[in-house]
Amino acid sequence: MLGLTRTFTGWPQSSNNSLSHFAYGTMAPYQGYETEVRMLKVEQLRSGIWTTIPLEEFWPFSYPERSVRGYMLQWYDFKTPLYTHHHVDGYHRLAKALYIWSQKSSNPAERIRIGVEIWPLTLAAPEFLHLPEFTSYVWLTEYPTL
Repeated sequence: MLGLTRTFTGWPQSSNNSLSHFAYGTMAPYQGYETEVRMLKVEQLRSGIWTTIPLEEFWPFSYPERSVRGYMLQWYDFKTPLYTHHHVDGYHRLAKALYIWSQKSSNPAERIRIGVEIWPLTLAAPEFLHLPEFTSYVWLTEYPTL
C-alpha cells in the first residue's frame, strides 16, 4: 500500500526509509504506459538525397546515455507549447553544429534536419513494427532554414 500511495501522491518524497523505497520501486512498471516508440532522427541532404546521420559518431556514449541526451524529449507531448517553443531551440543548435562540421568534409551536407521517428510499440519487440508503413515523422528543425 505504501508503494501505491507514493506512486500516486508522491508522498513521502524525501523518505530515506528503505521499505518506502522498495515499495515505490515495485510500483515502477505501473507509473506509465507507452503505446509508441519515439526515436531521434537526424538526417543530412547531399545531392538531393536525405540520409541518416549516425549519432554514435558524435555522441560516443553508451546507448542508455545517448537515449537520455538525445531522446529525452520523447516524454513531452509534441503539441504542447513547452515542447514546440523551448526544446526545439536545442535541436536547432545541434543541426547548426552538424552542418558546420559537415562543411569541413569533402562532401558537405546541403541541409541538416532533426525530428522524431514514431512507430507503434508491440509486445514482440520495440523494433518489430519499425517499418515504413507504420512509421511517421515529426520534423522539429532544419538548418539552414529556408
